[in-house]
Amino acid sequence: MKILFWMEYFWPNIGGIEVVTLQLLLGLKARGVDCAVVTTQSNPPLPEEEEYSGIPIYRLPFPDGLLGDLRAYKRIRESLFSLKQKIRPDLIHIHSCGPTIFYEFQTRNAHPCPVLLTVHGLLSEPTKDSFIVKYLRSVDRITGVSRAALDYALRFAGDLSCPHSVVYNGLSFPDLPPSPVEWGTPRILMLGRLSPEKGFDVGLEAFSLLKKTHPSASLLIAGQGREQESLSARARELGLQGSVDFLGWIAPEDIYRTFNRASLVLVPSRSLESFSLAALQGAQMGRPVVATRRGGLPEVVLHGETGLLVESENPEEMAQAMDRLISDPARADSLGREGRQRAKTTFGVQRMVEEYESVYHALLKK
Repeated sequence: MKILFWMEYFWPNIGGIEVVTLQLLLGLKARGVDCAVVTTQSNPPLPEEEEYSGIPIYRLPFPDGLLGDLRAYKRIRESLFSLKQKIRPDLIHIHSCGPTIFYEFQTRNAHPCPVLLTVHGLLSEPTKDSFIVKYLRSVDRITGVSRAALDYALRFAGDLSCPHSVVYNGLSFPDLPPSPVEWGTPRILMLGRLSPEKGFDVGLEAFSLLKKTHPSASLLIAGQGREQESLSARARELGLQGSVDFLGWIAPEDIYRTFNRASLVLVPSRSLESFSLAALQGAQMGRPVVATRRGGLPEVVLHGETGLLVESENPEEMAQAMDRLISDPARADSLGREGRQRAKTTFGVQRMVEEYESVYHALLKK
């Protein structure tokens, strides 16, 4: 079985989608599935063709053609025709709802084969006559990384003739064991891109309220993004300079050590999170999670079982939820243990690999 993965971005450009997809690729390769990746060329440019752990990667300058350069569009289209005819995949697995899928649609007749689209989240709310809706209706099967992500896509696609289902993201379990949680001097961790949709500004306000009842608490903010300056300024305005630590970008190999520093994980998203790797990684390390009821977060964090759910844009409720956990360490530790166990069973990488492989076989039997 040959699968061509279509990614908006890929290694070494690592985000949540790329982390999950890389583990899927390596898991499939271990099971004898022949995989290749087509993705966007980086800036500065990386080799147009190279391998990662034996998996071929093909990088194309997609943005050039999408910005109106007709010569670039023609060159990319011809390159894709040649690539599809060279690889001759049994199936194309799309992991993007971004603009590059226009090229995949335009080159379908180069090598006709089933197309599977996994919805990790839509970039924006599409109109009924938009290209993404047309694309959703053109594929042979759709999966969503959560029920919320799938339902969001189906709401715009309308009645679909193709099958659709949920395949939850999975992550391999870290070798690093969870360290004991320190509740006497609690540390709150927010990890992710520092951009408005992540709601870190609301999380910062919630932390300032928490400090009134737990003055020894501290906040770790891990990640990069355009909100860093405004978050730093707001922390100063709130008088939190000595209690908030901006850690910057965390290398993948250091992620779990960062979670081990935390007592609990706060995911204050205001957007429709399709999943949330931060919530899952926190659970893997036995940390209870406080998250908003947005998108797929209630599927990752079970309220009262593995963490607590709150309304978005509500710093008072977030602070109260964190206070309940810090004030009741026995219950907080219990939530963390349940979260860790659920991370092993419901969100294991082997389960994800097997479910996708089952979807592939079903498509190829059509």
